[in-house]
Amino acid sequence: MKSIAKSEKKTKEEIYKQLYKELNNNAIAGKKEAATYKTNTSSKIQVRGGNNNTSSAHYIKLSDTKKFKAGQIYYTPSQTAKFYHGHVGMILNSRYIVESIPSNGVRKIKAVNRRVDNKGAVLKSVNVSAVKRKAAANWALARVGEKYSNNFAANRKTSHYGSKNCSKLIWSAYKVKAKIDLDKDRGLGGYPRDVRDAKQTNKVMSL
Repeated sequence: MKSIAKSEKKTKEEIYKQLYKELNNNAIAGKKEAATYKTNTSSKIQVRGGNNNTSSAHYIKLSDTKKFKAGQIYYTPSQTAKFYHGHVGMILNSRYIVESIPSNGVRKIKAVNRRVDNKGAVLKSVNVSAVKRKAAANWALARVGEKYSNNFAANRKTSHYGSKNCSKLIWSAYKVKAKIDLDKDRGLGGYPRDVRDAKQTNKVMSL
């Protein structure tokens, strides 16, 4: 907090209040999202968006779509301890994705092994050139093996390199390789919905 307060030229108390406001706003948005999909129970919205261990009919394989292009982003509803934060990952090509999850950190897996919510998941494209989208995807791929970070609250203030959560991976990839800020509110923390709803993104399709 001292470091962030110094860089932001604010007091620690002001930073605490800002962090709380952002966390609270995200929690409210998550509950609204869960209610919209009528899935706000732990038996429906899963940790890490279903991951590859969910066999419920409520989830579909990400590979069910044939419209994958390098650098596209997918979003799926996800929860941890009833906190509906969402989850984002990066498309590498027609067969593979890269994402960061708590148990593995940054990993590359086959799309067929990633399940997403069949009511709330979306595929989005970023409004930069295909070359920059490919560069962002390759940068994310190069992060495979980096550990997971639970710091969502102030992840914009951490290094692009090293431990990172799912939204930090996507945000950093486009910040480094395309010089754009994929964060809707550009607060201290970049959350999955912030990335999904960034003004530089367009919806390709619902999944």
